[in-house]
Amino acid sequence: MRLMHSRQLLVTIIMVAIVAALMVTASGVNGGADDAGLSSWLASAAGTPGAAVYIATGISLACMAGVAVTLVMICKTYNPQRSMSMLWGTMYVAMLLAEPSVLETADDGTLMAVMYAAITVLLFSVYGAEWETRRVFLIFFLLSGGALLQYAFIFYVPMLLLGCLQMRILKVRVVLAALIGVVTPAWIVVGFGLVDPRAVELPTLESVFTVLDRRDLPMTIVATALTAVSGVVFLMLNIVKVIGYNSAARAQNGFLGFSLLLTIVLMGFDYRNFAFYLPLLCMLAGYQVSHFFASHRSRGTAVAALIILLLYLGLFCWNVVLTL
Repeated sequence: MRLMHSRQLLVTIIMVAIVAALMVTASGVNGGADDAGLSSWLASAAGTPGAAVYIATGISLACMAGVAVTLVMICKTYNPQRSMSMLWGTMYVAMLLAEPSVLETADDGTLMAVMYAAITVLLFSVYGAEWETRRVFLIFFLLSGGALLQYAFIFYVPMLLLGCLQMRILKVRVVLAALIGVVTPAWIVVGFGLVDPRAVELPTLESVFTVLDRRDLPMTIVATALTAVSGVVFLMLNIVKVIGYNSAARAQNGFLGFSLLLTIVLMGFDYRNFAFYLPLLCMLAGYQVSHFFASHRSRGTAVAALIILLLYLGLFCWNVVLTL
C-alpha cells in the first residue's frame, strides 16, 4: 500500500521513462524530433542532426521530471488531496509512457505542461490574497507569452480567470493585472519589431486523419481515450469527497477538475493541435486518479492502482511494436 504513494515508485517510473525514451530515440522508431517542435528549434544550435535528436529527448525528459517533481511539491505545499502522496507525479509519467513520441520530443505541448504546473503553483499561492496582483500578472504573462509560440495557449485564459474567481481574488485590480499580463508579451514583440502584425495568420482546421500518423492512429486513440475516460471517471468519484473539504481545497480541486474538462473539450474541437494537449491531459487526469487512490487506501485500491500503471506500460510496449 505505501509503495504506491512512495518516492521510490516515483523515481522508478521516471527511470523507466528515461530508459524507454532513450531506447526509442536510439532505434529511430518515431523518427526523432519533430521538425515543427520547440526542441528542434533549440537543438538546431548544435549544428549536428544526430545530436539534435538526443538534445530534443534530453529537453523532454528534463521537463517531464521537472513537472513530476512540481506536482509532488504542490501536494506537499497545498495538500489538495488532503492526504500526502507522490502518486500524482507517478501517474503523470506513466500516462506519458503510453505515447513515446511525447517523451521523445519537447514540443509546445511539453512547454504547456511545464507552464501549467508553474501557473498552478502561482494560482494556489494567491488564494484569498487579492493584493497579490504581481503574481496574477505573471500567470497571464506566461500564458500569453506561450500563445506567441502556439495559439492554443490563449484558450486557457478564461480558465485562469475562473481560477481567480475560485481562489476568491477576482476583483477589479486583479482583472486589470490579468489584462495587462495578456497584452504585455504581444506589446513587447510588436513594439521591438520582432514580429510583423501583418504576417500573423489565423489557424486553419484540418482533418484529424491528416494531423495524426495513420500508423499510430489506433494507439493514439486508445491511449488518449483511456486517459480522458480515467480522468473523468475518477473526477466524478472524487466529487463526494471534495464536498467535505475546506474552501481552499474545494477551490483547488475545482480548478484542476475544470481544467481537465476544458482540455478534453479542446482536444475534440482543436484536433489540429491534438498532440499539444496530450502532456497537459496526462497531468490533469493523473491528478484525479491519484486523488482517488490517495483518499481510499487499502490493499484492493493499491492493486487497482498497480494495474493502471501496468496497463500504461503495456500500451507503451504496444506502441513500440506497432511502429517497428
